Amino acid sequence: KILGSLKNFARLDEAPFQKADIHEGLESVLTLLEPELNARIEVVKHYGELPAVACFPGELNQVIMNLLLNAIQAIPEKGTITIETGFCSGQVQVSITDTGIGIPPEQMERLFDPVFTRRGARVKAGLGLFTSYHIMQHHRGILTAESEPGKGSTFRMTFPSDLDQQPMEKEGAEEPSSASRCAGLGK
Repeated sequence: KILGSLKNFARLDEAPFQKADIHEGLESVLTLLEPELNARIEVVKHYGELPAVACFPGELNQVIMNLLLNAIQAIPEKGTITIETGFCSGQVQVSITDTGIGIPPEQMERLFDPVFTRRGARVKAGLGLFTSYHIMQHHRGILTAESEPGKGSTFRMTFPSDLDQQPMEKEGAEEPSSASRCAGLGK
C-alpha cells in the first residue's frame, strides 16, 4: 500500500502534464502521512464530485503534502483535519482545515514569503508554502489562507480543470479572482 502511494505521489512513470484524479492524490498523500497522523489527529473527508484535471500531478501532490504537513504540525495535541473538495464554474477547490494553533494576523501577510514558516511558537526558514503558492500559479490557480489564532487555519487551492489548456509559464502567472469560491466549501 505504501509503495503504491509513493508511486502515485511521485508519478514517476507518467508524462508530466496529464489528466489526474485529485482524490487519488489526496488519498496517496494521506497514506504516506499515516504515521504522522497516528491516533492524535482525526481526518474528516468531504469529497465532492471532481472531473479529471489536466495538471502536473506530482506538483499538485507536493502542494497537498505541504499543506497537510503544516496542518499536522499546527496541532499540538489532539485535533482534526478536514479535507473538502468541490467543483464549480470550471474551478476545482481543495480546502484543508485544521484545528491547530492558528496564525496571528500580523504573520498572515508574510505567509507565502520564501523563508517564512511557523511551527509551534517559533518562526523558521522554509520553502513549503512559498513553493506551494508558485505551483498553484503554475496551474493558473491560487493558494489562499484564512486563520484565527487558537482556532486553526484553512488553506484553499483553487485552479481550473480545463483539459484543453496547459498552465501558464511560471513567470507572469496571474491570480484568479478570489470571488470564484465554490458554494459549500469553507466556512
